Amino acid sequence: MKPRYFFTSLTRISDLPETLFSAEPLPRREWETGDYVVGKVISPPSRLSGIELSSGRMVEVTEGDLVVGAFGVRYATLEAVGGWQNIGAERQMEALTGAGLFGKATSRSAMLPSLIALSYNGHVVVNGGKATMRDFVIPTLQRGFDLPVVLLVGTSMSAGKTTSAKVIIRLLRQEGLAVVGAKLTGAGRYRDILSMQDAGAEHIFDFVDAGLPSTVVSAREYKKSLRNLLARMASVGGDVVVAEVGASPPGALQRRDGYRGDRRERAMHRALRLRPLRRDRRDVGLPEPSGPRDRARHEHGRGDRAYREALRHSGPERTRPRLPAEAKECLEDFSGTLTTSSLAARACTVRSP
Repeated sequence: MKPRYFFTSLTRISDLPETLFSAEPLPRREWETGDYVVGKVISPPSRLSGIELSSGRMVEVTEGDLVVGAFGVRYATLEAVGGWQNIGAERQMEALTGAGLFGKATSRSAMLPSLIALSYNGHVVVNGGKATMRDFVIPTLQRGFDLPVVLLVGTSMSAGKTTSAKVIIRLLRQEGLAVVGAKLTGAGRYRDILSMQDAGAEHIFDFVDAGLPSTVVSAREYKKSLRNLLARMASVGGDVVVAEVGASPPGALQRRDGYRGDRRERAMHRALRLRPLRRDRRDVGLPEPSGPRDRARHEHGRGDRAYREALRHSGPERTRPRLPAEAKECLEDFSGTLTTSSLAARACTVRSP
């Protein structure tokens, strides 16, 4: 009987569900980021037993189910950190994201239940060769990127980037603009860019379209993938791009091949027209961290108990994601005349919640 597989959303760029393939264990020396692999679930159901399918729908998996995902690395200090390089000789791994990013966690938030545990069943092999995410990247002619960009930057997950992006997309759509929604850094989840589509974006992209399970890769590889992604975004005929980046500290962690926010901004800086930033300590009445050690601990989400307590007690009006008033006013200044050329002539920098 043909095995039944659950295809995670990292496979959405592929044709694997319609392709005849086998799962074959490969020597460790042949493993790479972006390899499609099959994992067998070996843990009982829990609150994190949901897998995001290639359609974006969530489904619960249980012991014995076969799941197709991809090797990758995740740096989400508020949830889990790890990668495929940490998988041991027993070849047991975990789903580091519900999208099917497979690896072994080196740290996990104590507030989270256990991740989905998997045993490595083998690589996806098609016509005698292993299948990788790069195999399914659509080749694109390189071209200049000059679309106006509204860039949402947040150095923490759950800072309100996607929520703000949806509000901005709706405002731009009300002015008759064709919006391209994009997520340029992080660990692949389909739901974020699907929510941009629900808000009115005519085209949606993320780094998965460029063959990356996450943007924790070398600067050279990310730059190559970003070039392809920006060329595809420029080719669809949109008027403006609403893009989000972040979910990783921008300092020392990124200098150790983190989520590549620095590369993204250099590639797009000429097109930036609006750049909302995340809420920080000043927004809840606390001073900025003083000294290199305090700043490093704050960037990595560790040891800043006062900040976390202030957030928890600041009330719903302070913690609910919302579009900052300055950003809304900046966009509404274009009311009635919001066109590509008028947007390109205006630049705003504001701070978001």
